[in-house]
Amino acid sequence: MRYRKKRKNENKKKIIPILGFLVPLAFLSISHIIHSDSEISEEEKRTLAQKPSFSFSSYFSGEFTKEYGDYFQDQFPFRNFFMNTNKKIMAFYTETNKNGVEIVDVKKPDMGFGEALPPANTTSYLENTTSYIENTTSSKTDNTTEKVPYIPPPKEVQDMNSILIADNRAMEYFGIDELSLLAYADSINTLQKNVPGVQVYDLLVPSPIEFYSPAEYHTGTHSEKAAIKIIHDALKDVKSVDAYSKISYHIDEYLYFRTDHHWTARGAYYSYVAFADSAGFDAVDINKLKKGQIDNFLGSLYYYTLSQKLANNPDYVEYFIPEVSNNATVYQDSSMQDGYPIDVITTNVQSTNKYLVFITGDVPLIHINTELKNGKKILVVKESFGNAFVPFLVNNYEDIYVLDPRSLIMNIPKFVKDHGILEIMCINSIYTPSNPTWMNGFNSCIINE
Repeated sequence: MRYRKKRKNENKKKIIPILGFLVPLAFLSISHIIHSDSEISEEEKRTLAQKPSFSFSSYFSGEFTKEYGDYFQDQFPFRNFFMNTNKKIMAFYTETNKNGVEIVDVKKPDMGFGEALPPANTTSYLENTTSYIENTTSSKTDNTTEKVPYIPPPKEVQDMNSILIADNRAMEYFGIDELSLLAYADSINTLQKNVPGVQVYDLLVPSPIEFYSPAEYHTGTHSEKAAIKIIHDALKDVKSVDAYSKISYHIDEYLYFRTDHHWTARGAYYSYVAFADSAGFDAVDINKLKKGQIDNFLGSLYYYTLSQKLANNPDYVEYFIPEVSNNATVYQDSSMQDGYPIDVITTNVQSTNKYLVFITGDVPLIHINTELKNGKKILVVKESFGNAFVPFLVNNYEDIYVLDPRSLIMNIPKFVKDHGILEIMCINSIYTPSNPTWMNGFNSCIINE
């Protein structure tokens, strides 16, 4: 009798680990069947794999099983919960070097691809901004005789392998790759050569690590000022725009997000002023524009680090309403057929990515027609940093065309000739010369056929 009881207890002990394995497995399997698939991951800022269609040919070739594996990995039940938990656990195990800098292995974020709001029948931007608009109160205006403000060094620095967190600000690393910089300059020169009679401008946007990090992160081979000089010294008939100096005079203002890799509308404004100086027109006074604000923005760098410091100090997105009425349309190709309307400033962004307030994000081609009748036309060739810049041009140009060569390949020399465009602005972040997606797309656009 005692033997049977002992054996029964042993059997119970064996059943417990089996149930501990089978019950969660059954729960996850049922959850996977009943839960609805997601198309987009807001946290990862990418499109998720969808359930593949079965065919015998794809099955026997192995393609179906690979695609299904990707699908299951992207649509795993409670995926975000498990991912965030894993990141927090990994962040707990940190290595501290001699300088007290914490090192966490964070995968280098791919900032090469953009995002955009879905097409929608939008109304006039003036109708959408009632609850947000207020007069600007900043009394500071641009003055090239100003000295660069003193920014004290950060008190606490986290070195996260590819992302630096200085106090409450996250920033991407930068390193000079001279071959990429010269290749970029050569491409801009080729564009200028292939558009005779058209003036090409180049504006390179420095990143916040250049201004807000300890010296060792933005000097020597990490100096963005030196990198910009390498490019601009290599330009020939192209007009280089010195946005760096304009920005440096105002670095004590809110020019870059702390939790996202982009700049703010104010950062874009001072670059717009630098462009106005180069192009010979009067920039609109930012103090005369009406502005709005969207609060509680946590950007891309927060989602890559899940830093509690960043979460405790969210950004806000400030925007400025152009004083000139306009109509903006998005097109999928250079024929500009079957477009859909957008607002240059979208104040009711539902996405967690509030930077989409500017020209709805990264779309192939935009045409903005304003009420001005000055005959001025410009083509802006950009990546995502150009999005916050474009709305300011509405105050000065009759027609603005905006191209993102990451998502549309078109013949730029033919396009500017067909539309009577006499100015081209290439505006990019300092990281763009090392971005093969943008560079390959741009080089495919500048061939004069």
